[in-house]
Amino acid sequence: MKTKQQKSIRHLRVARALKAAVCEILSNAEYYEPVLESSFFTVSRVEVTPDLKRAIIFITGEPTTQQGVVECLRRVSPKIRTLAAHKLSLRYVPEFLFSVDNKAHTKFQIKSGEWI
Repeated sequence: MKTKQQKSIRHLRVARALKAAVCEILSNAEYYEPVLESSFFTVSRVEVTPDLKRAIIFITGEPTTQQGVVECLRRVSPKIRTLAAHKLSLRYVPEFLFSVDNKAHTKFQIKSGEWI
């Protein structure tokens, strides 16, 4: 029996495919947005809900601009989802929810010796 922490292979594959598609869309400038073009950020991880209806896409980047990047991505997420649907062979592409990745920030602070 699987616990809440364990993910199925399908969930992991869908998350990996979504991350690759979103990274490709954003890095190849398939969708132009001035805020995204002038900011440095990375898709750090993707988590999908158990029913595969939503995907939480975590973003890391410059602390001064990452909240603006996340707000911009939330605004244009329907277009990014449409572009991702053309790249993926999924029956249903999950709704994209963008969020700042605080886990990555904490890891950076621990590795660099800074603790806030």
